[in-house]
Amino acid sequence: MKLLNEWFDTRYNVRNRHYILDSGLQILHTLNKQSLDSYASIILMAGTYFEKAFNVPNGTAHFLEHTISTPPNKLFKTEKAFTRYSFGGRNTPELVMNASTSFKYCSYWGYCHANREEDLIKVLSQTSFKPLDQFEANVEKQRKVILAELGTDLKPEKNQNLLFRRFALGNGEVYNTNFSILGEKESNIKAITTENLIDFYTNTYTPKNTIIAIQSPNELSPRTIKYIKTIDSSLSKNNNQKAHLFDESINTKVQAGYFHNTESQAITTHLLRFEKIRGPEYDYSYEIVNNFIRWIINFYVNRELRQNKGLIYGSVSYVNSNATWFYDEKAFKVTSDFKNLRKVINSIDDSINFKVEEFLESKDGHRWLENEISNYLFPHTAAFDPDYTDSKATAILRGFELYHFEKARTFVKDLTIDTLRKALAANTFKDSYMLWIDTNLEINKVKAVVEKTKAFQRITKG
Repeated sequence: MKLLNEWFDTRYNVRNRHYILDSGLQILHTLNKQSLDSYASIILMAGTYFEKAFNVPNGTAHFLEHTISTPPNKLFKTEKAFTRYSFGGRNTPELVMNASTSFKYCSYWGYCHANREEDLIKVLSQTSFKPLDQFEANVEKQRKVILAELGTDLKPEKNQNLLFRRFALGNGEVYNTNFSILGEKESNIKAITTENLIDFYTNTYTPKNTIIAIQSPNELSPRTIKYIKTIDSSLSKNNNQKAHLFDESINTKVQAGYFHNTESQAITTHLLRFEKIRGPEYDYSYEIVNNFIRWIINFYVNRELRQNKGLIYGSVSYVNSNATWFYDEKAFKVTSDFKNLRKVINSIDDSINFKVEEFLESKDGHRWLENEISNYLFPHTAAFDPDYTDSKATAILRGFELYHFEKARTFVKDLTIDTLRKALAANTFKDSYMLWIDTNLEINKVKAVVEKTKAFQRITKG
């Protein structure tokens, strides 16, 4: 294995090493001496997004994950045998294994006490890939399992993530955003053949399409490296190509969408925009300034609408990079009672447009900025994050520069009120945003209130 890069993350007190094999398979190892656990993932650019490229039925990526991750395989003839092996005992830690499919990726993963790390990597290396002649043995059993899953709340009409993606990005206007991960309907799942699974497998499960992420207190042992090379050998039998990403166009129409959530106890309102991802280089100046903008808006909204006026239960600012390959979803989310909905939407709109700028110019605003800079420059010990290595690994797989805390600190030191003032004046949320409402109330009742708010009328008029 060739070492490409090594760095120490002072925020998390861990050392990262990035390797590559001759085939193009990459490995990211996070040495975390504070952890008792070992976490490992095989992450492939083999999510639902790629089904259309290889002309296979919707649901194939998820079906393939089920077929591969369950016995029979090279190690275990039955699921019972695998369960016995994974159980812990008085002298043996338990192995916890699973797999998942998303819009972008398929991941085979597990964790255990670090004493059993080599077993964890061994199981991943032997159970995450199958000889092509073993695919047929598990297909019909997994078809029944997936059809049962489709009969639950995972149905497309009850899947908030899918419905939101269709609302925000356009039904099919963005490449494959209208695809359900399980499969849109029973007929999709019933149409998937062994040949479809093998075709998708041989074209997406390739070394150049894969990264192995490991976070543990252990150095990579010779046995672990041996199992990594076993994974490489399995993948190298397929077509070694890098996944192709198709151009995306975003639905820019300003609108409001609604999701009827029978389990919701309040109304959750999202104000959101999609912004083109800036990459592959990490633009520290842009990202840090925009983070501070999100934080100050969220701070002000919480202070005024929750603490001072009691209109909301809480406010959260977030960035979601999982919806598409080329755009980030940037949003503010607030929860409130229905009776306060009109005031809440209008108040947030006012905050974004001019109230936050007024606050920034005040003495309290100056104190807030200095305090946030202080928190950035003098951070507390970061909590253990089991997803730490995975999140960096997906960025590497995409070919993006990783965020480095030490580099970011140099930009934060130079941050000024004037810089934030200019950024607030150019804040794109002033121009327009979408609204996504999660409610247990009758949709038309909520819609009537939303569409009469001055905020909705302002952004739709523009």
